[in-house]
Amino acid sequence: MSKWINMSKRKWFFAVLALAAVIAGVWYYTSDDEDDDEDEEVSEYVTTRQSLLEARLALLNNRFLLMESSIQLYKALGGGN
Repeated sequence: MSKWINMSKRKWFFAVLALAAVIAGVWYYTSDDEDDDEDEEVSEYVTTRQSLLEARLALLNNRFLLMESSIQLYKALGGGN
């Protein structure tokens, strides 16, 4: 938390500027465009990105379960305390 408190005014300015750019980008993509194809492309991108992130989360969960079961097997075979 102290990292954010100790930021200089210049770094705060650029952080706020970056946030404003992100908000402007979201506003641009959520505004009423005449071209529905562009809206569909953005929607498809967001859906695809969400699927990718869900798959990565599932992969991480599976890796965690594999490590956890390996530890349990090690302990069951007499390893550890």
